[in-house]
Amino acid sequence: MYRVFKTQLILFIRGLLTMTTKHTESMKAFQTKHNLSFQNFFTFTNPKIEKNNKIEEIPTACLMLMNTPKACPAAGSCRSVCLMTSGNPIYLDGKMKCRLRRNNAFMTDYQMFLRYLVINCFRHYFKNKNASKVAVRLNGVSDYPFESISVQLTQEDTDYIQKAFNIYIEPIRYGSVIEAVQKGLNLDNNQVLRNFVQFYDYSKRIDRDFKKAKELNYHLTLSHGSKFNTFSKAIEEGLNYAAAFNLKKSQPLPKTFNYQGRELIVIDGDVSDCRFLDLNNDTHIIGLRFKIVENKDNAKKLEFCIDSYKG
Repeated sequence: MYRVFKTQLILFIRGLLTMTTKHTESMKAFQTKHNLSFQNFFTFTNPKIEKNNKIEEIPTACLMLMNTPKACPAAGSCRSVCLMTSGNPIYLDGKMKCRLRRNNAFMTDYQMFLRYLVINCFRHYFKNKNASKVAVRLNGVSDYPFESISVQLTQEDTDYIQKAFNIYIEPIRYGSVIEAVQKGLNLDNNQVLRNFVQFYDYSKRIDRDFKKAKELNYHLTLSHGSKFNTFSKAIEEGLNYAAAFNLKKSQPLPKTFNYQGRELIVIDGDVSDCRFLDLNNDTHIIGLRFKIVENKDNAKKLEFCIDSYKG
């Protein structure tokens, strides 16, 4: 009991420290313009994301933008059954408004958004630095190639990061948000954050820079439902392949599944969202039970599910 209380107290104090550290002028202007804050920038309450913390003890932050055609250029059958509007309808209006604000900030204040994203990743690590690892999922319902999106950190950014989180990082241009965060140096123990902040995503794009993603330890899982042949790309790159099955929550997934002439092991992807902990020595199917989406007809569901797919 004492240990739990002590941990909660430490997290509370860390939260106060970051809140009381004076924001930079550009950060304050950005937050005011887009009605964003450290409290509403990331999502932590998605049921599957929460399992990462409860089951795997890996606190996970998720960036939820909008599933626009620009954000999801490879969307195929997934577009008609997207989980963008899933969840408790009581909270949906508020969630959508917040996602729209984030998306507008990303589209109109691109570099400032990326700088703010880096700061929020450091904040997520700082609040949970007693954990063995924290995770960040950058594409909650979008599909941007974050391995290739560069960010320029300014001196005021790095001064703030060091004061708020005791992390040193150079004020230079980085090849990606991921690279910037992983090169941060925790001055408490002189450890580089590469091994402590795990970035991961699902993708339906075959034009991602998979080599660069692997170099960054940015874990990608390719997904069914693309307008491109992501399965062949998964085989080629040695990546796992996520796909929904036409099954209810209580029904078991098959142990193996034959797809496009290959018999592959099926891993239960509903247990948690920590895809970077899955077997990665070869391509496996990450099985997901179809999630109910309002106003979606059965034909759309059958088109999307791998066990009823006729393509």
